[in-house]
Amino acid sequence: MENPLIRVAELPDCPLCHHGGKEVHIAGMRDTLYHVPGEWTMARCLHCGLLYLSPAPLPEDIGKAYEEYYTHAEEKANILAFLRPLEQGYVDVKYGYARKSWKRCLQFLALSCFPTEKAEADTRYFYLDTHKVAKGKLLDVGCGSGEMMKRLRGKGWDVEGLDFDADAIEQCRKAGIEAKAGDLFSQEYPSGTFDVVTMNHVIEHLYGVDEVVKECFRILKPGGWLVMATPNSQSRQLKRFGRNWFYWHSPAHLQVFNRENLSFLCTESGFQINKSFTTCRNEHWVHACSCLIEKNGHFSFGAEKPGKKLLLKGKMQQLWTWFLLHFKKDIGTEVVVIARKPGNRGKLPR
Repeated sequence: MENPLIRVAELPDCPLCHHGGKEVHIAGMRDTLYHVPGEWTMARCLHCGLLYLSPAPLPEDIGKAYEEYYTHAEEKANILAFLRPLEQGYVDVKYGYARKSWKRCLQFLALSCFPTEKAEADTRYFYLDTHKVAKGKLLDVGCGSGEMMKRLRGKGWDVEGLDFDADAIEQCRKAGIEAKAGDLFSQEYPSGTFDVVTMNHVIEHLYGVDEVVKECFRILKPGGWLVMATPNSQSRQLKRFGRNWFYWHSPAHLQVFNRENLSFLCTESGFQINKSFTTCRNEHWVHACSCLIEKNGHFSFGAEKPGKKLLLKGKMQQLWTWFLLHFKKDIGTEVVVIARKPGNRGKLPR
């Protein structure tokens, strides 16, 4: 069943490696989150393993898939939220944001005893290690309402946001954060403008991903960093839930990466890979929402929340994935790549 409002086109080759060989991965997929009508087919590239929609929505029609899309960030339900006060000390010690003290070191050690919450804290400050890169100007592409930028600004970063959602941009501005509406290319940033570019669950939404990453390379200073996180197509959750996996988000998610092909995307654009890994971060939430999709056929994101019992089951699955990641490094819920543009720039004084 085609969506009468969203026109589509078959992709002749992979949007990442541009090879033509593909196979059907899942057919007849539906939007289980935002009720966009139509059925969608997820293809798999036989060369690089990228999963991508084909036929895919035309760029001029993709906005119709976002009419109910929820971009205003909120804290997701977490049964271990009482550990959040330990986060500051953990981040300060691990990423060099403040001098070590007994209090900070104790907070670091205490939170380190809870690996799932440690993974959450790492993502909330997006792995930005000031032992390796001096704090400077940061662009958050797909910033939403700016929750991550508020945290990073509090740690001394000069932050700027970019998003399609005008309402989310207005929220950023009300918080005193510089933010612009539109895509990366329309801003025409001068070369070498930023020290860091971040994209948290953004690259899966974008057309022309190779050109986007090349543009990130251009606007970064020599020695600058690109940090991306995105759903992982090799996660154990995807294998468990199949077409009911929460992170499909068809048709808003045009492609789903794994650790290897996301790293390939960066190196082909000139970056050097500093780190690439998968993480169990957010798995309790994704597991719970996937269970609801499996049971009910849908999950109303932004309006519906899983119950505590289901979140507890998700937390146990998250802990199990954390354990298994010691033996199988590619099974985490999300894949993270930290890449560096070649060149030299000063580190933060120690």
